[in-house]
Amino acid sequence: YGLVGSEMCIRDRLCTSRAHYFAQRLEEVLGWKRVYPGEFFHEFVTACPCPERTLEVLEAHGILGGLPVEGGILWCVTELTDKKTLDHVIGLLQEVSGQ
Repeated sequence: YGLVGSEMCIRDRLCTSRAHYFAQRLEEVLGWKRVYPGEFFHEFVTACPCPERTLEVLEAHGILGGLPVEGGILWCVTELTDKKTLDHVIGLLQEVSGQ
């Protein structure tokens, strides 16, 4: 688990790449920027104009969206979440935000 020598295991690389992909898509498509700049593994906070409503919509679609925090949402992306699902979430969030 975790770091093996100087290389990350496959699971860790999947978590990181998918989390970074999702963070990038949230910013590109919705304009939701990360609150804390710098490196991250698989959890990050984005600014979000209406966290509670956003999470309600995702929950209505059977998606555990994240944790509402002051001014945004704490997201967590694991290796079990594929890019197709992340793109689906982005689509739902576009509908919620009217974009």
